[in-house]
Amino acid sequence: MNVSYIGLTNIGVAITQNTAARIIVVVDAQDGANFAKLIANETLSTFTARFIRELENHILTPNTFLGFSYDVGDVIYNSVRPVLDHLALQRGIVLALLATSQDNRLLHSTLDVDKITALANHARILDSATEVLGGSGIYDQHTVILMKNRKTTLTIYRIERYSLTVVTKNKAQQSECRKYIDEALSSIRKLLVVANNVSGRTIS
Repeated sequence: MNVSYIGLTNIGVAITQNTAARIIVVVDAQDGANFAKLIANETLSTFTARFIRELENHILTPNTFLGFSYDVGDVIYNSVRPVLDHLALQRGIVLALLATSQDNRLLHSTLDVDKITALANHARILDSATEVLGGSGIYDQHTVILMKNRKTTLTIYRIERYSLTVVTKNKAQQSECRKYIDEALSSIRKLLVVANNVSGRTIS
Protein backbone atom coordinates (compact mmCIF):
# COMPACT_ATOMS: atom_id res chain seq x y z
CA MET A 1 0.00 0.00 0.00
CA ASN A 2 1.17 3.53 -0.71
CA VAL A 3 1.80 5.56 2.42
CA SER A 4 2.24 9.32 2.65
CA TYR A 5 4.52 10.58 5.38
CA ILE A 6 4.89 14.08 6.78
CA GLY A 7 7.75 14.83 9.14
CA LEU A 8 7.22 17.69 11.60
CA THR A 9 9.42 19.02 14.41
CA ASN A 10 8.41 16.55 17.10
CA ILE A 11 6.09 14.10 15.35
CA GLY A 12 5.73 12.19 12.12
CA VAL A 13 2.40 11.49 10.44
CA ALA A 14 1.78 8.54 8.13
CA ILE A 15 -1.41 8.27 6.09
CA THR A 16 -2.53 5.25 4.09
CA GLN A 17 -5.88 4.27 2.65
CA ASN A 18 -7.74 1.86 0.43
CA THR A 19 -11.26 1.93 -1.00
CA ALA A 20 -12.76 1.10 2.40
CA ALA A 21 -10.81 3.02 5.01
CA ARG A 22 -8.09 5.52 5.84
CA ILE A 23 -5.54 5.15 8.62
CA ILE A 24 -3.58 8.02 10.16
CA VAL A 25 -0.67 7.12 12.42
CA VAL A 26 1.22 9.67 14.51
CA VAL A 27 4.64 8.72 15.89
CA ASP A 28 7.56 10.39 17.60
CA ALA A 29 9.68 12.10 14.96
CA GLN A 30 12.71 10.10 16.10
CA ASP A 31 10.98 6.85 15.11
CA GLY A 32 11.13 7.89 11.47
CA ALA A 33 9.14 7.37 8.29
CA ASN A 34 9.72 3.63 7.85
CA PHE A 35 8.43 2.84 11.32
CA ALA A 36 5.32 4.99 10.87
CA LYS A 37 4.60 3.52 7.44
CA LEU A 38 4.95 -0.03 8.76
CA ILE A 39 2.41 0.51 11.54
CA ALA A 40 0.05 2.35 9.19
CA ASN A 41 0.10 -0.46 6.63
CA GLU A 42 -0.31 -3.23 9.19
CA THR A 43 -3.14 -1.41 10.95
CA LEU A 44 -5.03 -0.83 7.69
CA SER A 45 -4.52 -4.42 6.52
CA THR A 46 -5.74 -5.86 9.83
CA PHE A 47 -8.65 -3.43 10.08
CA THR A 48 -9.85 -4.16 6.53
CA ALA A 49 -9.53 -7.93 6.94
CA ARG A 50 -11.42 -7.90 10.25
CA PHE A 51 -14.29 -5.74 9.06
CA ILE A 52 -14.49 -6.74 5.40
CA ARG A 53 -18.12 -7.87 5.66
CA GLU A 54 -19.26 -4.71 7.43
CA LEU A 55 -17.35 -2.48 5.01
CA GLU A 56 -18.60 -4.23 1.87
CA ASN A 57 -22.21 -4.30 3.06
CA HIS A 58 -22.10 -0.84 4.67
CA ILE A 59 -23.15 -2.28 8.03
CA LEU A 60 -21.97 0.69 10.02
CA THR A 61 -23.08 1.92 13.43
CA PRO A 62 -21.33 4.13 15.99
CA ASN A 63 -20.17 0.94 17.74
CA THR A 64 -19.10 -1.10 14.71
CA PHE A 65 -15.39 -0.49 15.11
CA LEU A 66 -15.32 0.26 18.82
CA GLY A 67 -13.58 -2.96 19.81
CA PHE A 68 -10.73 -2.49 17.35
CA SER A 69 -9.02 0.01 19.63
CA TYR A 70 -8.34 -2.83 22.08
CA ASP A 71 -6.54 -4.79 19.35
CA VAL A 72 -4.09 -2.08 18.28
CA GLY A 73 -1.41 -3.38 20.65
CA ASP A 74 -1.61 -6.82 19.04
CA VAL A 75 -1.47 -5.27 15.56
CA ILE A 76 1.75 -3.48 16.48
CA TYR A 77 3.13 -6.58 18.18
CA ASN A 78 2.45 -8.70 15.08
CA SER A 79 4.17 -6.13 12.88
CA VAL A 80 7.43 -7.90 13.68
CA ARG A 81 6.43 -10.40 11.00
CA PRO A 82 6.86 -8.09 7.99
CA VAL A 83 10.09 -6.83 9.55
CA LEU A 84 11.48 -10.37 9.63
CA ASP A 85 10.08 -11.15 6.17
CA HIS A 86 11.82 -8.07 4.77
CA LEU A 87 15.07 -9.05 6.47
CA ALA A 88 14.93 -12.55 4.98
CA LEU A 89 14.63 -11.08 1.47
CA GLN A 90 18.03 -9.42 1.72
CA ARG A 91 21.03 -10.97 0.02
CA GLY A 92 22.90 -13.40 2.23
CA ILE A 93 20.10 -13.86 4.77
CA VAL A 94 18.83 -17.46 4.96
CA LEU A 95 16.43 -17.26 7.87
CA ALA A 96 15.14 -14.93 10.57
CA LEU A 97 13.04 -16.01 13.52
CA LEU A 98 11.84 -14.44 16.75
CA ALA A 99 11.18 -16.49 19.88
CA THR A 100 10.66 -15.92 23.56
CA SER A 101 13.85 -16.61 25.45
CA GLN A 102 12.24 -18.00 28.58
CA ASP A 103 10.24 -20.86 27.07
CA ASN A 104 11.71 -20.78 23.53
CA ARG A 105 8.23 -20.28 22.05
CA LEU A 106 8.45 -19.46 18.36
CA LEU A 107 6.61 -16.24 17.48
CA HIS A 108 7.48 -15.98 13.81
CA SER A 109 9.87 -17.64 11.39
CA THR A 110 10.47 -16.70 7.78
CA LEU A 111 10.79 -20.38 6.84
CA ASP A 112 9.57 -23.73 8.13
CA VAL A 113 12.14 -24.42 10.85
CA ASP A 114 11.83 -28.21 10.55
CA LYS A 115 12.85 -28.07 6.88
CA ILE A 116 15.87 -25.79 7.21
CA THR A 117 19.13 -27.67 6.86
CA ALA A 118 21.14 -24.60 7.83
CA LEU A 119 19.34 -24.39 11.15
CA ALA A 120 19.46 -28.13 11.74
CA ASN A 121 23.24 -28.04 11.43
CA HIS A 122 23.34 -25.67 14.39
CA ALA A 123 20.53 -27.37 16.32
CA ARG A 124 22.36 -28.73 19.36
CA ILE A 125 24.34 -25.56 19.93
CA LEU A 126 21.21 -23.48 19.33
CA ASP A 127 19.33 -25.39 22.03
CA SER A 128 22.14 -24.80 24.49
CA ALA A 129 22.44 -21.14 23.57
CA THR A 130 18.73 -20.40 23.93
CA GLU A 131 18.73 -22.22 27.24
CA VAL A 132 21.55 -20.01 28.46
CA LEU A 133 19.75 -16.90 27.25
CA GLY A 134 16.48 -17.97 28.82
CA GLY A 135 17.87 -18.99 32.17
CA SER A 136 20.59 -16.46 32.72
CA GLY A 137 18.39 -13.58 33.75
CA ILE A 138 20.56 -11.34 31.58
CA TYR A 139 18.39 -8.94 29.60
CA ASP A 140 21.08 -6.84 28.00
CA GLN A 141 19.82 -6.07 24.50
CA HIS A 142 23.39 -6.29 23.20
CA THR A 143 23.87 -9.92 24.22
CA VAL A 144 24.92 -11.90 21.13
CA ILE A 145 25.75 -15.57 20.61
CA LEU A 146 27.40 -16.52 17.32
CA MET A 147 27.88 -20.01 15.83
CA LYS A 148 29.52 -20.85 12.55
CA ASN A 149 29.78 -23.96 10.39
CA ARG A 150 31.08 -24.56 6.88
CA LYS A 151 28.32 -22.82 4.94
CA THR A 152 26.33 -20.66 7.34
CA THR A 153 26.59 -18.55 10.45
CA LEU A 154 23.85 -18.50 13.08
CA THR A 155 23.63 -15.51 15.37
CA ILE A 156 21.26 -14.99 18.31
CA TYR A 157 20.53 -11.43 19.40
CA ARG A 158 18.92 -10.77 22.76
CA ILE A 159 16.03 -8.28 22.71
CA GLU A 160 14.85 -7.98 26.29
CA ARG A 161 13.23 -11.39 26.92
CA TYR A 162 13.06 -12.27 23.25
CA SER A 163 15.73 -13.73 21.01
CA LEU A 164 16.18 -12.96 17.33
CA THR A 165 17.93 -15.76 15.45
CA VAL A 166 19.42 -14.99 12.05
CA VAL A 167 21.17 -17.44 9.73
CA THR A 168 23.45 -15.93 7.09
CA LYS A 169 25.53 -17.42 4.29
CA ASN A 170 29.25 -17.36 4.98
CA LYS A 171 29.92 -16.26 1.41
CA ALA A 172 27.73 -13.19 1.87
CA GLN A 173 29.09 -9.73 2.56
CA GLN A 174 28.84 -9.77 6.35
CA SER A 175 28.97 -6.00 6.79
CA GLU A 176 25.98 -5.65 4.48
CA CYS A 177 24.10 -8.41 6.31
CA ARG A 178 24.86 -6.75 9.63
CA LYS A 179 23.42 -3.47 8.38
CA TYR A 180 20.11 -5.15 7.51
CA ILE A 181 20.08 -7.03 10.82
CA ASP A 182 20.72 -3.84 12.81
CA GLU A 183 17.81 -2.15 11.04
CA ALA A 184 15.54 -5.08 11.87
CA LEU A 185 16.70 -5.13 15.51
CA SER A 186 15.94 -1.44 15.84
CA SER A 187 12.45 -1.84 14.36
CA ILE A 188 11.62 -4.88 16.49
CA ARG A 189 12.71 -3.15 19.70
CA LYS A 190 10.52 -0.15 18.88
CA LEU A 191 7.54 -2.35 18.02
CA LEU A 192 7.79 -4.32 21.26
CA VAL A 193 8.05 -1.15 23.35
CA VAL A 194 5.12 0.56 21.60
CA ALA A 195 2.97 -2.59 21.75
CA ASN A 196 3.70 -2.82 25.46
CA ASN A 197 2.80 0.83 26.04
CA VAL A 198 -0.44 0.58 24.05
CA SER A 199 -1.76 -2.69 25.43
CA GLY A 200 0.05 -3.12 28.72
CA ARG A 201 1.69 -6.26 27.34
CA THR A 202 4.73 -7.35 29.30
CA ILE A 203 7.82 -7.72 27.14
CA SER A 204 8.52 -11.33 28.09
